[in-house]
Amino acid sequence: MTDTPKFKVAVLTLCYNTGGFVDQAITSLVEQSYYSEKINSIQHLILDDASSDNSVQIIKDRLKKCKHNYTFIENEVNKGISNSFDALFKLIDAEYYCFLSDDLWNPIFLTSNINLLDSLDNDVGVVYSDVQEIDENNSIISTSFFQKYNICATPSGNAYEQNIAKNFIPAISSMVRYKCAVSVGGYDINLPTEDVDFWLRLLREFKCHYNPKNLVSYRRHNKSVTISAKYDLAEFKLITYNKHWGQNSKIDKLLLKKSKRIIIYSLYKNHKSKMGLLWLDRYAKSTNTIDVHFLRLLYKTSVPLFVIKLYLRLILKLSKT
Repeated sequence: MTDTPKFKVAVLTLCYNTGGFVDQAITSLVEQSYYSEKINSIQHLILDDASSDNSVQIIKDRLKKCKHNYTFIENEVNKGISNSFDALFKLIDAEYYCFLSDDLWNPIFLTSNINLLDSLDNDVGVVYSDVQEIDENNSIISTSFFQKYNICATPSGNAYEQNIAKNFIPAISSMVRYKCAVSVGGYDINLPTEDVDFWLRLLREFKCHYNPKNLVSYRRHNKSVTISAKYDLAEFKLITYNKHWGQNSKIDKLLLKKSKRIIIYSLYKNHKSKMGLLWLDRYAKSTNTIDVHFLRLLYKTSVPLFVIKLYLRLILKLSKT
């Protein structure tokens, strides 16, 4: 991006076999009040991550009807979420950016968030809000993401510690100040999902601000890129937490409190996980929890793998009750 960005806001759209939903998402962009008022201020960056269906053609047909500035990228091979977002991130030439893939926006989403960010100091890196959830047929599943996932705090200001305790920012509701995102290094392409790691790094350096208006319909469907096995993501969450370890004892305690089930998931998936074992040692040294100390003992005594697996499964089962 140049020192003076060409656009006010960039809209980032990712697609993988979700062309029909992206078509609806683009319609919700075109129906924005901001679109009709300041169409030349919008930069739309769309990337298809090597879809195996007709998504590319659906998107091309839809974009032919659009009057705004857009760039459409077609990956020849699937590169995953973080690599794809990073590719779009590097093309941003706007003051702010936001996400719109298979979800739907209220017609005032852009206007509300742009006006809010404009009114705030430059040390506010992101604005965010609650969202409602919809299914494949646009029927409402829940009216509040925060209520559904027991997110009680919706902080504004310095919220790094709150975000360690619980990630409270739905990425699809957010609008980010681009310069702030650049200053914390953008997205880590070595992680399979970008949001947990990015929000922690952003909020360590910058403030957030809560928009009380619920302006997004977040789509849940069986092709959703956000639906992944807990076991597969556990290792990467520990890698993310490791980036924040050692700042001070208070942050370390928050990370350890958050990590127990994640450690168990990681080791259940891969009993030799170096990151899982590292965090198991940290957790055991900081707590008198019997189950964790016994698990650590099992590893040290080299018992058969099936015994460790059975014990890990038991811990997971008991921790749900």
